[in-house]
Amino acid sequence: MYSNRPSIVLLDGGIRPFREHALASIANAYDVVLLQTRQPAWERQYIVDAVPVGGVGSVDDFVAACRIAEYRRPVAGVLTYTEFLVEAAAMLADELDLPHPPLAAVRDCRNKAYTRERLAAAGVPSARAIPVASLAEAQAAAEAIGFPVVVKPVGLEGSVGVVRADTPADLNRCLAVATQARIAGVDADSLVLVEEFLPGDEVSVECVTQNGHTDVVAVSHARVGLAPSDPFFQETGRAVRADEPLAAADSPVAAVARDALAAVGFTEGVAQVEIKLTDSGPHVIEINARLGGDLVPYLVQLATGVDLARAAADLAVGGWPDLTPNEHEAAAVRFFYPAHNGRLDKRYRGPNLDTSPPWLDQLTWLAEPGDELRLPPEDYLGRLGLAVVRGSDLATCQQRLDHVERNIHSRLTPLQRAEATR
Repeated sequence: MYSNRPSIVLLDGGIRPFREHALASIANAYDVVLLQTRQPAWERQYIVDAVPVGGVGSVDDFVAACRIAEYRRPVAGVLTYTEFLVEAAAMLADELDLPHPPLAAVRDCRNKAYTRERLAAAGVPSARAIPVASLAEAQAAAEAIGFPVVVKPVGLEGSVGVVRADTPADLNRCLAVATQARIAGVDADSLVLVEEFLPGDEVSVECVTQNGHTDVVAVSHARVGLAPSDPFFQETGRAVRADEPLAAADSPVAAVARDALAAVGFTEGVAQVEIKLTDSGPHVIEINARLGGDLVPYLVQLATGVDLARAAADLAVGGWPDLTPNEHEAAAVRFFYPAHNGRLDKRYRGPNLDTSPPWLDQLTWLAEPGDELRLPPEDYLGRLGLAVVRGSDLATCQQRLDHVERNIHSRLTPLQRAEATR
C-alpha cells in the first residue's frame, strides 16, 4: 500500500536508545525504507519497507539494495546518520540525482587527515596535526608539535582509539591503541594522526546548511573523560540550552563552525562541528557530515524545539527545514560507566528514584546482568546506562543528573585476567 508521502531511503537504523527519536521524527513526515545488513527489529514500527543489504555491507552492497528499493517505490531522498555510511549515502543520492552533500566534502570530513589539510589551507583554526604510519614518524611528529599530543585514527568515530600521550614513553602504547581500535566491525586505518593537544572545554556546533548557507541551530557542551587523569576521551555527557550565547550568529564559535564547513565544501545537509574553546579562541577538532550522536539532536529538540532529524530529512528531499525555536529550556544527558572492567551482576534504582520525577525525561539501562563491561582501551561503548533530564538552565540539569547518578547502583564481578585480556 502506497501513501502520498515521499519515501526516504535510510541507511541503517542505528542503536535504539540513541537513534529511535531521530527515526521517529523522520517517520512522522516521510515513508522510510530501511537498508541495513541485519533484519529490522525495533525499527519496524517506523518503516514502510526494508531491503536487506547482502555481502559485507560495502558501498556496492548498499547500492544494490537501494536499486531494489527504488524498483519497489519512488525514492525522494537518501539519508543516514551513521558515520561509516555517509559516503555511501552521498553516492546513492548522486546516482539517483537527489539532493546530497558533495561527495568530496563528505570524504574530507570522514578522513580526519583530509579535514586538517582543508582547514589549514583555508586558515580555519584547528589543532596542528601530522599523519604518521610508524613509531619513528610518530616520535618525530610529537617532537615537532610538543607534548602532550593526541594520537587518533583517521576514520573512526566516538573518540574510539583516541588517546593522549603525555611523554615520549607513552607513544608506543598510544600508537598501538589507535591502530588496533575498531567499532561496529570497522577497523582503524594503519595511518593515524599525531596532533596538538588543545586544552579547554569542548563543544559541538549543530549546523544546518542549504545552498551553501549555514545556520547554527545549537551548541552542545560535552563532558569528556572518566577521570581528570584519564588519557582517553570518552564522552560522559552532553548539555544544550536554548539561550546559548555561543550559538549566536555573531559569536566566534559560530563563525569558526561556518568557516570550517565552507573549508571542506559542505554545502548541503545537517552537520556537527566539534570545537575546543582555547585561550586563543575556538579551534576545530573535527567535522561530522551527519547528525550528531549521543542523543544531541534529541537534546536540541527538548531545549529549543528544533528537530534536527526532521531537518536532515527535509534537506534530503530538497525541502526547506523549519528551524524556528519553540521551546526555551535546557536539557542534558549523562552516560554511566562501570568503575572497573567486570561482569554485571545487578543494576537497580535506589529508593529516591522509584518514582521518576517530572524532570527525568528518561533513564535507560544499556547493559543487562551477565554482560561483560570493559573500559578503554578494551572497549569504548561499555556503558551501564544513561539519563536525560530537563531544566531551566544547565546548572539545574547537572544537579539533577548528579541526583540520578547518586541513586543508581550496580554490582560487577571483576573479570579474571585471562578474560580481561582475551
